[in-house]
Amino acid sequence: MTTLTTNLGPYTSEFGVSAAVGTAGAVGTILTIDTEDMAIVAGQGTRHPTVDRGANGTQKASHLSGAAVTVGTNTEAAGITLADLGVTASTTEVNLIHGSIAGTAVASAAAVLGANRNLDTLVLPVGGLYIGATAGISVTPSAAEINVLHSVSAGTVAASSAVVVDASKQVDTWTAVAANTSATLAGTTWAVEGQLTASNAAITAGTVWGVRGRIVVSGNPSAGYFYGNQGKAIVSGTVSGSANIYGVVAQLDISAGTYSAGVIAALWVDGGSSAASSMASIEYDLVRITQTALAATPNSLIYFEGQASHLFDFHSLGQADGWFSATALGGVTRKAKIKVKCEDGSDGYMSVYTD
Repeated sequence: MTTLTTNLGPYTSEFGVSAAVGTAGAVGTILTIDTEDMAIVAGQGTRHPTVDRGANGTQKASHLSGAAVTVGTNTEAAGITLADLGVTASTTEVNLIHGSIAGTAVASAAAVLGANRNLDTLVLPVGGLYIGATAGISVTPSAAEINVLHSVSAGTVAASSAVVVDASKQVDTWTAVAANTSATLAGTTWAVEGQLTASNAAITAGTVWGVRGRIVVSGNPSAGYFYGNQGKAIVSGTVSGSANIYGVVAQLDISAGTYSAGVIAALWVDGGSSAASSMASIEYDLVRITQTALAATPNSLIYFEGQASHLFDFHSLGQADGWFSATALGGVTRKAKIKVKCEDGSDGYMSVYTD
């Protein structure tokens, strides 16, 4: 048994023992004298160790020469375990904190938020972010899909970005996506379609549009062209066979309805119910047909094909319309005459007569 060779006061850190204690190089070996633990900090493996008094929370005390010196097998660090401190995490788990930097994501280390609860980067798999109460709802879009919202301005269309309407539910421009078709069209192909189903049991008033184009000319134009809607077909290939190409098509499907009254037309042209008096000073037409490609003489400016009760159905507003007269001269029974403008600007008349 190893014993003290001198009396030892409570604050003396170096003393003599009857036999070498500790193992050379084993700093931290515990010596126990009476009820006090001491950790060797120097002189291990000799008879004159230097120790750290009161190790493992024991009380420093005086000891008499000849007191037994017990050499422990554990170091001071091993003397108290994480479990002794009530820590259930393993040393590997605790070591994840080592190297952590607040606000900075460090590989293989615990994430610690910065002063503003921030973290510089965070990598999550697609669907790995959940938002909402309890378990939350997975956010499934990819980063590329979410990035189409980057730098989006409400009301402004930007290339390769999402479109967000402004407070008036408007956007500044819109270009339809081109549709490439194959040699045989199995169905109908379109770039833009508007569809609205008016299915209420009783519709007594209102206006419904499938697609509407509108421009507001509030400036002072002196030249140019302004369209509320434009349909245009550009032909650059070879047209043959039974191909039908039209700039604008107006169609009705009246196969499934039940009709008792009202007005139905494939195309309605309306000049409005009121107009400024200055309209009388300009050339104002409800329908205007022009053909300026003199190298291509059309078959007709207006082509009719179909079965109808009348070719034209004229109605006067009961005013001095100018184009319609209830009397006409001539040798046959004439019902009325229709006023037309000739190429030289003079007035001419088309006669309407009864058999």
